[in-house]
Amino acid sequence: MKISIFAAGMKAARELEQALWSYGDSLEEDLSLRAFTQPAALLKDCRKTAPEALFYILPDPPPAKIELLEKFQVDFPRSLLILAGSRPEYALNAFQLGAVYYLQPPYSWKELERCYQRCVHLFAKTPASLKLTKNRKTYTLPLANLIYIGVTGKQTCFYLQGQPEPFTANCSLAQVSQKLHDPRFVRCYRNFIVNLDYVEKMQPAGILLQNGTVLPYARHNLVQLLHAYHNYMLRHPHAQQDAAVNLIHYKERLHLALKAAHICVFEVDLHKQLYTFFDNSEDIFGVSDDVILSDVAAFAKLSPEEYLRAATNYFSHPDDAQVIAQAFKEILAGHHTSYEARMKAGQTKFTWCRLDLQPILENGAPVRMIGAIIALKRKTWRRKAK
Repeated sequence: MKISIFAAGMKAARELEQALWSYGDSLEEDLSLRAFTQPAALLKDCRKTAPEALFYILPDPPPAKIELLEKFQVDFPRSLLILAGSRPEYALNAFQLGAVYYLQPPYSWKELERCYQRCVHLFAKTPASLKLTKNRKTYTLPLANLIYIGVTGKQTCFYLQGQPEPFTANCSLAQVSQKLHDPRFVRCYRNFIVNLDYVEKMQPAGILLQNGTVLPYARHNLVQLLHAYHNYMLRHPHAQQDAAVNLIHYKERLHLALKAAHICVFEVDLHKQLYTFFDNSEDIFGVSDDVILSDVAAFAKLSPEEYLRAATNYFSHPDDAQVIAQAFKEILAGHHTSYEARMKAGQTKFTWCRLDLQPILENGAPVRMIGAIIALKRKTWRRKAK
């Protein structure tokens, strides 16, 4: 295991280095340890061979932002970050900075063992390399350096960071996919698999990579691709701050769009029988989102039959029970459905609405439901006119 250590002073770096050497000897594991006190020297060494882990000794007191750590996490997203500090309360700072573990001197074997097991667990979840056979020889490609995979003719090409020419092998993309049990690798097109770590942005013309390459994507798969990309990026500590700001702006724009279109959206956790989200309900029912969520929270404790009955009584007209029951069957079968019904929120007046419901599937089973409600004003006027 290649480990880098960084500290403001060499004395602190050597203390941690000695503890890691001692612990590594007890495991009979071959550790490669290098200690640094200069950021430029650390990053230069990491670019030659990305370390599996960086042990960073926090200054006292630790700042809210450390540019070196941000740079390290962007350039080496698969490397684990372990922070060490002089006080137990600095653990919060450590995890806010993206650490997977926090150590405090003196470095006991018990804590080093816990840290080691944590790293082993994370490495087991994410394979470090891809093994391929070519001309009866086995080649190991580091996944951290694998930008994308493409098929040209009968050859599968593996494009690696720092390599001017791709590594080629006689294997199908399907065979490679079976070995890539890793969320950062996504099949974006029939002949391409992309590493999300190297995606600069998603754009209409294609997927723009950090090296300027543009990969195509399947139009019919765009929604799933965007969903995978956004979910993956949100797991990166260095992206969380920008992502939080973007999500706030996105929510603001979504709310304004819903207000302009007079649409209410909601979400239901089907397993927990829980309404988790409402936005712009006031335009439809004259009742705020928080009031509705508070009213229906108690439904989660009911049996499935009682839950369906309570939700129906709260939101819909008794004469529309058959239409709603059929819609629920479609959702639980994993199908999108649309219907029209009279709706209310608790004790409000009924309004004719159109509902579009979309189940969210995991492993082929519906786990959540997203719904959109539009008030049918014209239909309501016609009925009043009669």
